[in-house]
Amino acid sequence: MLAFDDALHLLYVASESGIVSIFKEQGRTLNKVAEGHLADKAHSVAVDQQTHRVYFPIQNLNGRAVLRIMEPIAKNSGYSVTGIRVSDSESREGVTNDT
Repeated sequence: MLAFDDALHLLYVASESGIVSIFKEQGRTLNKVAEGHLADKAHSVAVDQQTHRVYFPIQNLNGRAVLRIMEPIAKNSGYSVTGIRVSDSESREGVTNDT
């Protein structure tokens, strides 16, 4: 499943394996900026174009449904994917910088 943040030029790719990859659009090129295992079967993704939050509904995480909400961490010069802030009751590091 794919979701694109138009303003930040970020493409989120979620897969059945639970791996989430983040690509930065630069001109006509996509460069991978982050990748990691979020949760098994975390294959759905949606982006809020106003807040830039990214939503991952997970059907079964430790026996319960969870909506994992992530957002790029802001830097002084604007948004940059140097890390990802994760919010939910099972908060933990998920996707990390690929460089």
